[in-house]
Amino acid sequence: MNRLYALLYFQNFLAPVREMSMIEAERARKIPGGTAGGVSMQKWEYMVRKTDFKALTQPSFLELERTRLTEHGEEGWELVSAIPSQNGEALIMFLKRPAE
Repeated sequence: MNRLYALLYFQNFLAPVREMSMIEAERARKIPGGTAGGVSMQKWEYMVRKTDFKALTQPSFLELERTRLTEHGEEGWELVSAIPSQNGEALIMFLKRPAE
């Protein structure tokens, strides 16, 4: 009886899920490059900037960096991340903007 129950369970519940997954996989395989689900994917352009970490403690240099980042923002760049370099002497900033 347990085998029959398992077979019925598989046929009624798991098989349709498996079939749907295969259909979705086939649909995904046919998606042309650069799209997902028929929707165009955003393409990005990236910039990496490096600045002296110790100099950021000086108000004038900090103001200069703020001005530079503001200018980048006006050009469409968005600061995504900022991390210290391995030796701790520099700050590495990662920016992105939509590709044209």
